[in-house]
Amino acid sequence: MATYSVLMIETPTFLHFVKRASLHIKYGVDIVGVVDNSKDALELIRSKQPEVLLVDIREASLNGLKILADIRSDYPQILAIGRVRNPDYKFILGAIAAGVIGFINDRAVYPELVRAIQAVRQGYPFLPQNIEYSFVLGLQQDCAGTD
Repeated sequence: MATYSVLMIETPTFLHFVKRASLHIKYGVDIVGVVDNSKDALELIRSKQPEVLLVDIREASLNGLKILADIRSDYPQILAIGRVRNPDYKFILGAIAAGVIGFINDRAVYPELVRAIQAVRQGYPFLPQNIEYSFVLGLQQDCAGTD
């Protein structure tokens, strides 16, 4: 089984400890830390060198895209997956511009997270079907000049 090192950037909760153990045992995903600010994220990136960031970009209070921009200024090669909730396509475009290459739903199950990690590590974007559909639909409407 392949092993993947991931840094989670979101508000830490007790469930992260449960997720860590389960993801590592079942899927080979090693969560190297859970942080909610740029300073701590940069420290952990320097010391643990994760391959992938899982960034909560759902909550404005956390400002995951700002944290990602701070990180990418020092580590432009780092891969980022954004956790989202019902994003419109303009939000997705903004996230892509900030460096997000993959997306998962905020209620994604572990296999979807693992597929996203595998895709971005191989250089491919990852969009779940519902996000892909809403992204394409929004883009079509914008190109047609309708909302």
